[in-house]
Parts: sequence; C-alpha cells; structure tokens
Amino acid sequence: MKTPLPIISCRASSSMAADPSSGRPSHRRRPTGVSCRFGERRGGAVLEAVLVLSLLLSLALGAAEYGYALFIKHSLQAATTVGLRTAILSNSSDTAVQTAVASQMGMNGLQSIPYTLTTIPASVNNCTSGTYVTVTVSCTWGSTGINVLPVSMGGFPSNKQFSASATMVHE
Repeated sequence: MKTPLPIISCRASSSMAADPSSGRPSHRRRPTGVSCRFGERRGGAVLEAVLVLSLLLSLALGAAEYGYALFIKHSLQAATTVGLRTAILSNSSDTAVQTAVASQMGMNGLQSIPYTLTTIPASVNNCTSGTYVTVTVSCTWGSTGINVLPVSMGGFPSNKQFSASATMVHE
C-alpha cells in the first residue's frame, strides 16, 4: 500500500512545506496533484486588470471628446453673441461682424478651424431700426475635433454639424 502524500498548506509564503521538527521549510516541492487556493488565479487578475483598464481608458477618452465638443459649442455660441452684438449697432457693417466673430474665435484658440458665418438679412449694412437680425456660426466636427472614440462607441461622426444662432432687434 502506498503512503498518501502529505497535505501542504498553501498559506505559507513559499510553495515548500515546513519541516515539523525545525520549523524551517523543507526542500520538498508541492505535489502536482495539490492545488493552491490562490496560486491558480494569477492569470485571471491580469485579464481582469486589462478589461477594467480598457474600460476606464475608453471612459476617459470619451469624457475628453465630449468635453472638447462642449468647448467647441460654447466657443461658437460666444462668437455668435459677439457677432450679433456688433451686427445690431446702427453703424455696423458685414466686415465688422466678420472681424468680431474671427476675434472671438481667436481668443478661444480656434482661429485655425474653418467655420461658416451666416447673417439674416444677408447684409447688415443697410438694416433699418426694428429689423430682426440673426447671426449663425457653424462648423463640422471633422474639421474641428479629434475623433478619439469610434462612432460605434458613442463618438461623433466627422460630418456632425455644430452651430450656434442668436437673434436680436437692430437699433
């Protein structure tokens, strides 16, 4: 009859069993049929870390992309407001409106992005008092933003149109 293999505790700091007489670890290795409670799960922790870190990275990049989109929207609204305030003045001109919008976009650090400025009426040079004036500034995400997230994960498509519009009465 074979003698059973000794049970080796996995709670020891090493995988070697302790010698009962001296308390020091003996040089017997753990038998192959005995599994350790935590030793078999080392690869699972790495896999879980990769999955969690990839999720956190995509959340952080998504927050950055949406934050930048809100900054673009706010900058367009600020440029629209400045352009409209210039357009409703009694001595305003189309050139003054374009300069005011370009100046505001430059102050926001967006002087290099292509944007479209539209006024209704088409020219503010000959507006009479009491006329409603609308200024709209718009741009596309592909020309302004960085596509960090793919569209399938909630990112913006490159043809997404951002615009801001405001209306006031001409003085």
